[in-house]
Amino acid sequence: DLAFIKLSVLFFFSRQKCLMSACVLLAGLLATVATATESGLSSQLLASADALAADDECHNVTSPEYGGGQCGTSMLQMRGQKMKGEQAGFFGCCVAFTDRADSCGTCDAHGWHPFSYCSGSEERCKHCGGAWCSEDRLPRPTPAPTKPPVLAHTNHHGWWTGTYTTGYWDCCKPSCAWPGKGNVNRPARSCDANNGATLFDPMVRNVCMGGSAATCEDHQPFAVTRHLSMGFAAVSWSPSYHLRGDHSCGQCFELQFVPMEHREEGGYGGADPRLVGKRMILQVTNTGDDVSGYHSFDIQIPGSGQGAFKHGCNSQFKGFSSGDFDCNSAYGGCSDEGGCSRLPPALQQGCKWRFEWFHWLQNRGKTDNPFVNFRRVKCPRQLTQLSGSQPLDDDHYPEADVH
Repeated sequence: DLAFIKLSVLFFFSRQKCLMSACVLLAGLLATVATATESGLSSQLLASADALAADDECHNVTSPEYGGGQCGTSMLQMRGQKMKGEQAGFFGCCVAFTDRADSCGTCDAHGWHPFSYCSGSEERCKHCGGAWCSEDRLPRPTPAPTKPPVLAHTNHHGWWTGTYTTGYWDCCKPSCAWPGKGNVNRPARSCDANNGATLFDPMVRNVCMGGSAATCEDHQPFAVTRHLSMGFAAVSWSPSYHLRGDHSCGQCFELQFVPMEHREEGGYGGADPRLVGKRMILQVTNTGDDVSGYHSFDIQIPGSGQGAFKHGCNSQFKGFSSGDFDCNSAYGGCSDEGGCSRLPPALQQGCKWRFEWFHWLQNRGKTDNPFVNFRRVKCPRQLTQLSGSQPLDDDHYPEADVH
């Protein structure tokens, strides 16, 4: 009948195009409809499927694995997914701009999400605190230079080599806290921005998009010994290094800091000599399209920069200005340990870790985005107890020395 035909079409596209949790749920719901058409429930379930298909934050995912498909809940939003309408006059919601008086003309490249929940209608955009803009009113970006292909290498011990790390802390709900991410027992934790309590509903909206789900305070990096720290990080689509965006959610990696410098601008940064040889074990709880190529991990470190999302933290921690969370430097963060005093007390320990263990900018521009060798390892309980999430294939990987 007509309902079953509608079911078949929707189910096909949900399997072909959907990546994230709303779409996974949609596919499951449609499969249920397939077995229920003869029982008289099909029309009711199809109505629910229509509502689910239209609900929540959907994004255009263009990685090769997903065939350039479109769909998904809000996972890439907090790490700066860059998208444009395909035709002039296409309307969408800008949620990050530098001048309220000219919101569309000063829209940040990370703030334009034409396929997001907020861009579903002008009313939704207003609810998200954004500006309703047409694509042809936005500033034209300078084309990025063509980058050479990434050639991944491993050393004789099987570690991936030649990549570097950065840091961020934007207080947004981690991407991996949404359902349907990675091969894990459950999504990563997020916390209520109002009281810090763990949220058990993975569908609570991101604080950076007007909701109340935020990064948990205890996801800061911490030292285990003088030579080992642990923490959490964002990755993206870097298949050359077996980093696969949402599929990497929950996975853990052991990093070893190495004495390499960046070649750009005549050479800069890298690891302070006191950091070289130290190790760090990270669990992936977030994703971001700005973490790609030779850029492997974006480590969650309070005070290291909020990036494009500058209002999540002061929504979570009332009484602080946005600039307090990164010393008014959205990309780079606080340049000395004294700046950590501007952060809420709950975040100061992680900020100080950046200077006391990581040695940020303490020796002629080092440490600054240090290079690492890394490998996948079994997640230590010190991390899974904090994240609440553990990969189901963890037993296939070696245990790292945590002493």
